[in-house]
Amino acid sequence: MNTTDDTQKNALLDAELAHLRQEMRTLEAPAHLEAALAKRFAKQHRSGGWWGHAGQWFAPGAAVALSLSVSAWLLFAPSAAVLNSQTNQAADAFNAGPFIALQSLEQIALEPNPRIVETQVPKMMLAGLGIAVAPESANESLRAEMLVSASGQPLALRLSSADAPR
Repeated sequence: MNTTDDTQKNALLDAELAHLRQEMRTLEAPAHLEAALAKRFAKQHRSGGWWGHAGQWFAPGAAVALSLSVSAWLLFAPSAAVLNSQTNQAADAFNAGPFIALQSLEQIALEPNPRIVETQVPKMMLAGLGIAVAPESANESLRAEMLVSASGQPLALRLSSADAPR
């Protein structure tokens, strides 16, 4: 390594940086202009008293209150509207629980005339669907409803709420 080349490069770099600093000074605003702008900005954006800062303190609380009220409405109002607008039979079907899809959702949606059939399902079949089943009750059956296509192919399964495994 040649130290002479390094010192020459450093000297050249120092000279270029000094030239850059000099040029940057011409771009700075004069001190009196900067002070006048800061004074005018402060005058234009004066605080409006304690109520000028009230938004800082009340906005988060208002946001929390609004989100809690919307969450409560989403939890309680739609289910009450559904239950109140349907007959008792439809309300019982609503409370029966969700269907477990046995076929693709596209195939279920395209089925023109599906029907619901009550049946007994062995608990061992539920284990194959990923539902936990106690080994001592694996040979028992559960009451269930199956959504069946017009050709008799099972599309979805819904367990009875009274018999459903917990």
